[in-house]
Amino acid sequence: AHTVALAAEHYAVLHEGIYSDAAADLTPLLPAAALLRNPFTGAATEPQFGAAATTPGQIGIVGIVQAGAMSGYTVTGFGQDALVVTLVSGQ
Repeated sequence: AHTVALAAEHYAVLHEGIYSDAAADLTPLLPAAALLRNPFTGAATEPQFGAAATTPGQIGIVGIVQAGAMSGYTVTGFGQDALVVTLVSGQ
């Protein structure tokens, strides 16, 4: 989840404080410019762009829109049985 938050912050630095929760914007900023591996399934499926994490191993990122611009994000991380982390930025 922290890696996804860092990618979102990096994107905002490059785009004058405007955030994104789009795959095309954030995937190139993830390690190896690729999706992250879900530790429970082993598949490179993370994060879920524009959606909260709801199943084991998922990481989700949802943009926060204020005054018509994406001014922050919420990143969620789901453990084996429950949501284990929520990171909120840019409100």
